[in-house]
Amino acid sequence: MTEEESAQTLKSYFDFSEGVVLKRWPKKQKKIIILLNRIKEELTPNKIYTEKEITQLLKVIYFDPVTLRRYLFDYGFIGRTPDGKQYWLEES
Repeated sequence: MTEEESAQTLKSYFDFSEGVVLKRWPKKQKKIIILLNRIKEELTPNKIYTEKEITQLLKVIYFDPVTLRRYLFDYGFIGRTPDGKQYWLEES
């Protein structure tokens, strides 16, 4: 994926006029990864989030924060404790 394709994908799926708001969820894996890469930028490195905190943060981005949280975890962008009570940004 080129930088131009990545930029076009972000422009197509996000509304940046009032922060970072995801308009719709893509079907293709390549686009999902691009979006997750951008969403992770909203997380603070070295910060431990409670489940409630990360859900509130993601709810501002997308109406379904649980889906975002699941994808971020499944794709390795965030880590969590086994009980799911704490989350953090994984180091790249």
